[in-house]
Amino acid sequence: MDCCVFEPKIQVECALEILRILRGGDAAKQKGDLLEHAGCLVGSLGAYLNSLDDPQLMGEAAHDLPCNLDECCAEVEASLTGMQATAAINPAVLALLLRLAELLIAKYLK
Repeated sequence: MDCCVFEPKIQVECALEILRILRGGDAAKQKGDLLEHAGCLVGSLGAYLNSLDDPQLMGEAAHDLPCNLDECCAEVEASLTGMQATAAINPAVLALLLRLAELLIAKYLK
C-alpha cells in the first residue's frame, strides 16, 4: 500500500496513549486522537503480518478476548507493561491489540 507507511512492530506508545486518553476522562473530546492511534496500531500490526513468510499467526491465538473497553484496557496494560516495540509479537497480544482497536472504532465512530 503506497499511501500509508507503517513500521512492522507493536506501537507500544500508541497503545499506552490510548489507555491514558481513555482513563483520563477526555475520550469524547479526543476522538480523533484515539482513532489516529488505533489506526497506527492496526497499520503497524498489519505491516508486521505482511512481513511474515507465513502470516497464519492469528489462528494460533487461543485467548478469550475482552468484551468491553475497560476490560480490554486492563489486559492491554498488563500485556504491554515493560514490553518494547522491538519485542517479538505474541499472537495473544496481537489479538488483544486488534480487539482494542475494534472496540475503539465501534465506540467512537457512532
